Amino acid sequence: MPITALPTPPSRNDAVTFADRGDALLGALPAFVTEANALESNVDAKEASATVSAAGAAASASAAASASGAILWVSGTTYAIGDVRWFSDNYQSYRRKTTGAGTTAPSADAANWAQIAPAPSQAGNAGKFRQTDGVNESWAFAAVAYVTYANRATVRALSPTANEQRLIEGLGMFNWESGSTEIDDDEICFATGSGRWLLQAAHPDWVLAGLAEFAPNIDNIDDRVQSIESRIIYGSAVSAITSLAAVTQLSFTGTVPGAKVGDRVLATPHDAQTYGVAVLARVTALNTVTVYLNNASAATQVLVAGTWKLVVFNGGLL
Repeated sequence: MPITALPTPPSRNDAVTFADRGDALLGALPAFVTEANALESNVDAKEASATVSAAGAAASASAAASASGAILWVSGTTYAIGDVRWFSDNYQSYRRKTTGAGTTAPSADAANWAQIAPAPSQAGNAGKFRQTDGVNESWAFAAVAYVTYANRATVRALSPTANEQRLIEGLGMFNWESGSTEIDDDEICFATGSGRWLLQAAHPDWVLAGLAEFAPNIDNIDDRVQSIESRIIYGSAVSAITSLAAVTQLSFTGTVPGAKVGDRVLATPHDAQTYGVAVLARVTALNTVTVYLNNASAATQVLVAGTWKLVVFNGGLL
């Protein structure tokens, strides 16, 4: 079963997203632990299934041994329950289910004969396990194979198929991607001749070790962000201006508590009403912002009255 990929980890080279990514990564860890536990349960179930399969394999081996000395089926011959004969049309062996004789070929007489299924070919199936769909047997790769940390280098010598997975101790779940050229760093990427094993879900120990390294930086960045946010203050100004004559300037004021002369101001109109009009906003007195509208054209500009939004960056440049 797949484990949900963890969010993008924070990077010291990207201060803007560091705090958000750190929070997202920490928030995703409980779900990761739940899915890892579910994976463990799934592996335990696979182990139990493998035990059952081993018993079935032993039974199949016994059947194969019995069938190894089978002789040719002959039409009309009487056979006892348990007799094994091979059929000349398809060279397959069959075991008699009832005592009696008949002229119907074993391959077409399911009431009296049961085919002894041969093992699927082993050619080209190295590293795979035997499975069945309830009728036919085949070979397949293990859903997830476990590799110890000390033996992690062995995955480079494998010849996997696309999206095959390996669980490497202490690192996490890896997926093989054909054609990938990522750099092999011996922890989140392992190179093979035709692709790469790439880390998809990190082991909690690996994640926590990385977070411990960056924890001081996260705290410093969080303090810095809070400091910046505290210097951004908001207010509004109501404009009653609906017409601005040619080569004319009009103004209106608004209140922004904490604004001081010299602070930087951003004024946003409530509507797309200022085309052809130049806008200037500045703190003209404590807590007061003045917005100036300038019409430098030779035509009167029609405006819409309404409330403007004001943002003041307290202390000037950030």
